[in-house]
Amino acid sequence: MTITSTSTTEIVLLIGSIVAIVVGLLGRKNKDGSEFKTALRAISGIMGAIMILWAILMVVDGTWNLIMLLMVLVLGIGLLLPLLPKFNLGTILALLIALIAGAAVSGWGGWAVLVVFLIVFFVLWFVFKLIFGATRMAGAVLGSRWVLLVVGIFGIIVAVYSMTT
Repeated sequence: MTITSTSTTEIVLLIGSIVAIVVGLLGRKNKDGSEFKTALRAISGIMGAIMILWAILMVVDGTWNLIMLLMVLVLGIGLLLPLLPKFNLGTILALLIALIAGAAVSGWGGWAVLVVFLIVFFVLWFVFKLIFGATRMAGAVLGSRWVLLVVGIFGIIVAVYSMTT
C-alpha cells in the first residue's frame, strides 16, 4: 500500500483547491503593503510544489487516474509557476554547459575551443529560452486569478466526488 493510494490524494487536491480559490479571490499582488499577500504567495508556492511532487508520486506509484492527475498538475503549475523568479536561468545554464564543453575540447587548440563554446552556448541558449518562455506562458495562463478560481472550484468538486465514491 502506497501513500498515494489512500484518501490523502483527495485531501491534497482539496487543500490545493482551497488555496487556489483564495488566490483567485484575493490575488497575489501586494498593493497595500500588508504582509497577508506575502504569506499567501508563500503558501501558494509551497502548495504548488507539493502538488507537483504529489503528481510525480502518483505516477511513480501507479495509483493515478486521469482526472485526479490532471487536477493536481494544473493546480500545482498554476500555484507555483507564476512565482518563479524573472531572471533568465536558461542563459546561466547555457553558459555553464558551454564552459564544460569548451573545457572538454581544450586540447584541440584556441580556435576550436572558441567555436565549440559559441556553438554550444547559442544552441542551448535558444533551446532554454524557448523552454522557459513556454513555461512562463503556461504559468501566466494557469496562474491567472480567474483560471485558479474556476479550477479550484472544479478541484473541490472532483475531490469531494472521489471521496464519496
